[in-house]
Amino acid sequence: VLSPFRFVLFWRACGVCGALGYVLTDSQSMLPLIGATGCVSGLIVASVMLKPCGEMTFSLLGGTRRVPSYWVIGSWLLVQLFQYLWWHAEDEFSTLAQPGGAISGLLAFWLLCPRGIRLFECRHPEHGGT
Repeated sequence: VLSPFRFVLFWRACGVCGALGYVLTDSQSMLPLIGATGCVSGLIVASVMLKPCGEMTFSLLGGTRRVPSYWVIGSWLLVQLFQYLWWHAEDEFSTLAQPGGAISGLLAFWLLCPRGIRLFECRHPEHGGT
């Protein structure tokens, strides 16, 4: 959906904001921070914005499950919040880089997406959508 130039802007904004999300909440940390998790988090959010009713398939408890993508991203964000609340003092990983990237991904994708692309719209083939 994004041109290569816009995608690079989007990717970098998510990485920088992911890193800033972590640094602003834990400025005394000595952990090395690369920023890739912020980028990937932004990309996940952008895909849900584009196809919120799309399904993700995964294996769980010995079976295959199909779950709407908005449930997956919502659950993932809650896990990130719980990780921060319970393990941020252990200084093992940068827990707020992911939500920082996700929030910036939401804003950056909305700003960089070409006009005419419908976001947050569920389209179903039986109703004339794709």
